Amino acid sequence: MELPRYFINHTEHLPDVYIKKYESKTNSTREKISLTHHLISFIIEGKKELIHNNTSQSVPEKHYILAKSGNCLMTERCSTNEKYSSFLIFISDSFLDRLSNKYNTKIDFSKEYNYSNAFITLTFDDFIKYYLESFQEIISKKETSKEIIEFKTEELLLYLANNKKINLYQLFQVQKNRQFKNSIENNIFSELKLEEIAFLCHMSLSTFKRTFFKIYNTTPSRWIQEQKLEKSAYSLRYENKNPTEIYYEYGYKSLSSFTQSFKKKYGVTPKKYKTR
Repeated sequence: MELPRYFINHTEHLPDVYIKKYESKTNSTREKISLTHHLISFIIEGKKELIHNNTSQSVPEKHYILAKSGNCLMTERCSTNEKYSSFLIFISDSFLDRLSNKYNTKIDFSKEYNYSNAFITLTFDDFIKYYLESFQEIISKKETSKEIIEFKTEELLLYLANNKKINLYQLFQVQKNRQFKNSIENNIFSELKLEEIAFLCHMSLSTFKRTFFKIYNTTPSRWIQEQKLEKSAYSLRYENKNPTEIYYEYGYKSLSSFTQSFKKKYGVTPKKYKTR
């Protein structure tokens, strides 16, 4: 089952934020779920059993889950009242990107946290209780605008980032980071300019640099130079290549500039490094 597509007409475009109040009076069997959006699932009544990225957990009512996009297994169990009820918020990468860019001076998205699992579980507090009441009051109307839904979702994410100290970008963006890294690492040794690599990543140069620093904890130019020097050292030592053969291959315009950069990192010239 692909979520949130399962709840939406297949001819419709998937929105950046999709909300759903889900209720059932029967226990579900274990379902194979493909999350194309990240998920925040509030368990109002009953419990959910989730297996995601080889981690399993039973989540009781009055708790909520923040789960990354990807494949997982889900089971829903009714309460003693024979009812399961949850409130679901599906969030796209692009929505999180806009949030990060909008509040980058107020939220430290670069701070490192160790999110080893694909999801985390939190308990309802007073804010969440009131938040759900207000949100459900809004969606009880026949028509709810996209702007209101996104505004309420933004409110929740800001609360999680500021009050629960959850690095939403790091928690949710694993798949996107992998795609971003692939775009970078496939073009390390090309002659492309940073502006051109940013374009291939569908980003402005400023957004590209911010995203790069969040992932690699250094600037693009420093990281790329380090990678080129490490690769050139490998070529000298293990591929028996000469400095004159590789300096241009690794993006240096002259042998002297390559020699200077190499010596600064390794303490010896490329020629001496090869023979020692």
